[in-house]
Amino acid sequence: MIRVVIAALVLVGGPAAASHCGLRSPTIATLQQLHGESLQAIGIDGGGNMIELFANPESGSWTLLVTEPEGATCLAAAGHSFELRRETLPPDEGDPT
Repeated sequence: MIRVVIAALVLVGGPAAASHCGLRSPTIATLQQLHGESLQAIGIDGGGNMIELFANPESGSWTLLVTEPEGATCLAAAGHSFELRRETLPPDEGDPT
């Protein structure tokens, strides 16, 4: 799941490309109050940014947040049709392990 979150962040351009940034607590409160979203996945990228995926499995809404080490939380992406998957991906054919 974290690979998907990081891949999505790369596709949208990371926190520098985000247009909406603010304080983390009010941002999360808004996601919870307006969309019923809760934390589904979390990880740290190579730049030390915290990547969080919030979603509402019932409505399908989702939001990807990036919190920079300095404290700014930015909306990186949002959408619909969220589906929680817990699959183990097969190793790549070229993977030496």
